[in-house]
Amino acid sequence: VSLFICAFAYAEDITFEASVDATKVPMGTAAQLVLTVHGSQDVDKVDLPKLDGFEASYMGPSTKVQVINGAYSTAKAFTYMLLPLKEGTFTIPSLDVTISGNVYRSQPIVMEVVSSSSGGEPSDGPVSLADKIHLAVLISKTQCYVNEELLLVVKLYVHQVPMQDITLPQIPQEGFVLSDYDQPRQYSEVVDGRKVEVVEFSTRLTPTRVGILNIGPAALSGNILFKTNVRRNPFGNSAFNDDFFSSFFGGYQKKMVTLTSESVELSVQDLPLAGRPAGVSGGVGRFAFEAEITPSEIRVGDPLTLRMTVTGMGDLKTVRMPSFKDDRFKVYEPQIREDNGKKVLEQVLIPTSTEIKDVPAVNFVYFDTEEGRYQPITRGPFQLLVKPAEKGDEFQ
Repeated sequence: VSLFICAFAYAEDITFEASVDATKVPMGTAAQLVLTVHGSQDVDKVDLPKLDGFEASYMGPSTKVQVINGAYSTAKAFTYMLLPLKEGTFTIPSLDVTISGNVYRSQPIVMEVVSSSSGGEPSDGPVSLADKIHLAVLISKTQCYVNEELLLVVKLYVHQVPMQDITLPQIPQEGFVLSDYDQPRQYSEVVDGRKVEVVEFSTRLTPTRVGILNIGPAALSGNILFKTNVRRNPFGNSAFNDDFFSSFFGGYQKKMVTLTSESVELSVQDLPLAGRPAGVSGGVGRFAFEAEITPSEIRVGDPLTLRMTVTGMGDLKTVRMPSFKDDRFKVYEPQIREDNGKKVLEQVLIPTSTEIKDVPAVNFVYFDTEEGRYQPITRGPFQLLVKPAEKGDEFQ
């Protein structure tokens, strides 16, 4: 029997053909290209050239062997998903395969990509996938001071293209730092007369050096959902090829794409030397500063707490809190934390004498970007009543 079948196999002619499920494809709908070799299975996957108007994704091979009335036949097919990138007429060129030293060639296929249903919206010309999804970077200023905190927004614009599994934008940080992204927002917006869906990612940007900085490009990935009614197996022998499963799974094919925005230039200047006082905190923006001591009545040798708080608009990470020095007190290392948009310093002080009548004033100096000048804030001095220690508890 084996010899009999092999005789038929050697007698079988080899042919190579290319076919598509449709030669007219709407934007947003995937087509299927099948390359089939009849008469041999001794062939590897065909590597497609770069196709104008389409992005091709290899879906996998299929094989078929059958004997009907003593006639033996074999076939091997390679399936590709074609994702339209723009409207127009395009040609899938002739493709070659080599089998046992012989070259076999398919016929070229002309395909047309037409507009999807647009709800009556006018079109100024052929539409590409780039017209339907794009990424943009926006900053609140294009000129600023070093260490000045800016708002940075990355917007993903989507028009009539289903997308899911969107990642957070990635931006190379050279000469600046970014904070964590806020919770993304999703809303509709009218752009050039078209209603588009917008996914907005907001964060804060702080330049760390002087000069011209390139903000971006931002990169973001996501899955585009292409409509498709095609079957992966061209020979139709899969249990999942019927209309029930096509309908159940929604008739969509996922394709991951990476979008890249244009860069934005940011001009960063240094803080002015003129009028710069001693003890500048490094804060750039607009801040409020408060300070207090607790308790205000105390015995010699008992601890009190000096608490300073900075709030306002600006990058708190660049703010240096005022340092406290006074030989009349034993001073411990301060504890500094950031919490809910404020920076807090707490420092333990121990008075060493009843002659101490106050805790001296503390000064906070920042650069006010709205006024364009350095802004000092002084808090204190703080009145203090220091009582003698209990007998036997004198300060050591």
